[in-house]
Amino acid sequence: MEQDASPTRRAEQVFNKNSLAMVATKSGAGVAASDFRVDEKGFTKILVCDLGLTSHVIGALVQRLLEIETYRRLALLGLSAALELAPSVDRIDCRLV
Repeated sequence: MEQDASPTRRAEQVFNKNSLAMVATKSGAGVAASDFRVDEKGFTKILVCDLGLTSHVIGALVQRLLEIETYRRLALLGLSAALELAPSVDRIDCRLV
């Protein structure tokens, strides 16, 4: 959580520019950014720039961002199994046609 007048510049300093994703709040008073990369400790960084948010809105925004990241990580848990089973599913799919 930072109060920065230039969220784009700050996000480009913190994250990999090739995978940087940024979003502004509906009011434009805040910006969230991440590159969705997991660091060596297993954490994903999310930058929230406060450009005039109230404390209530900051809390709700951070909570929503953490929920999104939690669901994203949970969804990825099954990716390796899905990739492993893909050839079998393709064969079954061809037989069903």
